[in-house]
Amino acid sequence: MSLTSFSPYMLLDYNSEINEILIPIIQSKQQGAFIGYEKKNVSISEISSLLLNIFANYPSNGFNETITVYDFMMLYLNQERFTEAFVELCYSFIDRCEESYQEGERSFSYFFAAALPIYFTVALILIILLRARYADLKSMLRMYEKQISKDLVGKAYQGLAKKITETQTLNSSQPFWRRAKTLVVLRISFIFCSIVLSMMMMFVELKLNSGLGFVTLKSVKKTVNTLVLGQAINFRMGELFIFNELSKSQLNSNQLLSSQDTLEQYRNFTRFNITEMRGHFNDLIFGKVGESEPVLGSSRKFDAIINGNSCSSTGCTNTSMLSIFDNLAISVSKYNEEMNLNSVSTRELLFKNLQIDKFMQNLSEDLLDFLAIFTLTRAQPSVVLLIVFFIFGFLSCTVLWYLIYGNITSFREEVHHIRLLLNYIGFDYIDSNKVLKNFVLYNDLPVKRTFLGSSRSKITPLDSGEEIKLNSILNAAVDGIVLCNADCDIQLFNPAAQRMFGCQQSDAIGSCLFSLFDSNSQVEKIIRDMIKICNDSKGNTNGETVEVDAIRKNQTKFPTRIDIFTTLFDGKPLVSIMIKDITSEKKQNALLAQEKQKSEALLKNILPDSVAQQLKAGETFIAEKINDITCFFSDMVEFTSLSSNLNSTQLVKMLNTVVNGCDLLTEKHQLEKIKTIGDAYFCVGGIGNTQSDHPERTLRFGLDIFTVLREFNLKNWRDIGRQINVRVGINTGPVVGGVIGTKKFAYDLWGDTINVASRMESTSLSGRIQISRSTYERVWDIMGLSYEERNVQVKGKGLCTTYLVDAKHHVNPIVEFENEEEVVSSKDIPVDKTNISDI
Repeated sequence: MSLTSFSPYMLLDYNSEINEILIPIIQSKQQGAFIGYEKKNVSISEISSLLLNIFANYPSNGFNETITVYDFMMLYLNQERFTEAFVELCYSFIDRCEESYQEGERSFSYFFAAALPIYFTVALILIILLRARYADLKSMLRMYEKQISKDLVGKAYQGLAKKITETQTLNSSQPFWRRAKTLVVLRISFIFCSIVLSMMMMFVELKLNSGLGFVTLKSVKKTVNTLVLGQAINFRMGELFIFNELSKSQLNSNQLLSSQDTLEQYRNFTRFNITEMRGHFNDLIFGKVGESEPVLGSSRKFDAIINGNSCSSTGCTNTSMLSIFDNLAISVSKYNEEMNLNSVSTRELLFKNLQIDKFMQNLSEDLLDFLAIFTLTRAQPSVVLLIVFFIFGFLSCTVLWYLIYGNITSFREEVHHIRLLLNYIGFDYIDSNKVLKNFVLYNDLPVKRTFLGSSRSKITPLDSGEEIKLNSILNAAVDGIVLCNADCDIQLFNPAAQRMFGCQQSDAIGSCLFSLFDSNSQVEKIIRDMIKICNDSKGNTNGETVEVDAIRKNQTKFPTRIDIFTTLFDGKPLVSIMIKDITSEKKQNALLAQEKQKSEALLKNILPDSVAQQLKAGETFIAEKINDITCFFSDMVEFTSLSSNLNSTQLVKMLNTVVNGCDLLTEKHQLEKIKTIGDAYFCVGGIGNTQSDHPERTLRFGLDIFTVLREFNLKNWRDIGRQINVRVGINTGPVVGGVIGTKKFAYDLWGDTINVASRMESTSLSGRIQISRSTYERVWDIMGLSYEERNVQVKGKGLCTTYLVDAKHHVNPIVEFENEEEVVSSKDIPVDKTNISDI
């Protein structure tokens, strides 16, 4: 409902005689005053005409008369009734506007709720019809598949493939969402969604406009309440002043305000209604949480009126409405109480009464100006969303319908092109086939429609039952199977072969078999020879197995194992090929060989070669008597106190560096490392090597050990806080060797020779090499070394003669620094330092 027009209901309210008023009467001539009254029901129209007549024709001598003037008594007796009548008309107008907004919102909701399923049903029917038409294309292809033999299809397809340029493709497979049938469904769905979205946005805008209308009407109601209460309070203030301060006359008759109780009611009315008026005014300007939004700050025009920076028909003002209202409320409250004070003069009360009247007049003008601008501003509904989404819906529907039209046109062209494929089939073949003939002449497809547009074919295939069964078995095979005729043209290409070569059946049927394999292979020669043998032997089946490289559609090669069989079928050779992809098998074999090499290397790293060979041969019990070996033992001096001053990382790093150096030296001198026991190093010479110079090689190994230690001390003595040194013991003799246990097994040695070598080390001196008599007898005249003979007490042996290699023959591992820049000269090292720098 527009705020600038009247509905029939509003006209009915305006002219209905439902408002009761009091008509002033003179009961007798002797009374001489209109102090009596009669009740009468009149309409707002009559009240308006009556007021206009009174204001236009009020007698000039009536301004100083009251009870004797009819017009005055009419206004006086009905002051509240006239006000209530107009207020009720205003409230009725507001209520009907609210009902009109709600009715419009409900109507659009009902329309939207009814139109949405109808529109959805129409869209669904359209989708079903279009999908039914697209199903005809599939039915045509299925008819071709059933009614045209595979050799004709393959030859026609391969003939077309030769006419296609290199930049084109025979297989234009598209993702599901780009297929024409799917695109039509998606585009119709998009049209449906765009229209529904546009309608929803229009509904949202209607909702926003309705909400704005409700807020506007509530603000109008609060403005009207403020005006009505303000005018009523102003009138009561005037009545109190006239009755209390003016002399008793017809102007101030007791018959108008006859009792003190009535005066007290006026004062109480003022006290109560000034508070209620402030409540309405504050709700209008500042809003109320959860009920209404504030007007202040919602518009520059409204703020200009409220803050006093606006111009109206009466002029421009800089006084804010808020300050006017505050002054009015304070003045009314103060004036209402000062009426009872005798100390305030009549002149002062008159001035204050006129001041209150002036405040009320200014406030009324501001509220009326605000009400006019507010209703005009809010009466204009917002149409931004309506225009935007109307354009959006129109454009989207136009574009999508154009695209759907393009899909339908493309579909018709596809059907036409599929019909043209029959030009590659002989006329006699089509004429002899009833189904193809009806399709060519009458466009008749032997299919049965279903509700959703799909079809069930009623075509009887050309293949016999046995052939169908055979094809089903071949298609279900795990390995790739290819059947060829005598010319090696492919007739069957099962799904496993399709996955293997990355191509469709249509790409392979009719093509040459040899295009599937590497041109350098002997497949063609083998198959030609087998076909010749089959023809010569009158149908005897023969087969061959060969491994060749096959070629996928993307020209990548992969290894295969093919089983080739030839036989006679209906007097013609038939070639059957079973293809197995052995890519994973070859990779697994390569990985197994690689892992085998790693295992052998690991085994040789922890066991002597001879022992490792026995384990690989399957022996589980390994033991051997070795008559002549040389054992080497070394142990760090004061290792316990050294390790207590190092953290775990420093300790392991130190041991790892020294042991790595020793391991390199074992390879250089062809020794066999047995194990490390804490800081002790145990290795032997003479295992797996029949040469008799193992005592010499072991002794040279012991001399080179001190070079490793010296280089370590030079680099790391500052980090560990001290230098390291070792004792070395060497002994030669027979031992027993073998592998025991099933978990963490390792090669180990036993015998008195091992014990003596350990005793040689434990009784040796720091930084010296001590050898037994048996070793000394093997090296004393070979290496040109000098020895110091000793007699030491050996546990379990008694007093034994041993020999210390003079310290001058090897590097001193303890670096004695005369200055911090001292370095080891190569002249000081009497042994070969090859590979020591690698540590």
